[in-house]
Amino acid sequence: MTRPNLQDWLLEQITSDEQLARAELGDYAGSDRPTESRHQAAWPPDRVIIECWTKRRIIDLAIDAMQAARGSTRFLAAEEFMQTTMMVMAEPYADRPGYRDDWRP
Repeated sequence: MTRPNLQDWLLEQITSDEQLARAELGDYAGSDRPTESRHQAAWPPDRVIIECWTKRRIIDLAIDAMQAARGSTRFLAAEEFMQTTMMVMAEPYADRPGYRDDWRP
């Protein structure tokens, strides 16, 4: 079995976050919201879903930049930027299964 690359693993973590947030959307509908801490109030499911979209968009933009630079002298810089961006984005997930130490920025 091959190990997932950073991009695939990171997208799996983002999808997992989004699925959890979508599962909780019903709990936050209407005015009868469950009792929550200040932290929970600051991170409602709709915000998490938007942040997941944002993270995917950042990855897409980094990949687009790398592909646009392919064949030019800027390719290595774009590839390094993309890899570093994903490494930084993966840091909050470092405690999850599958995270590899060689992904630390």
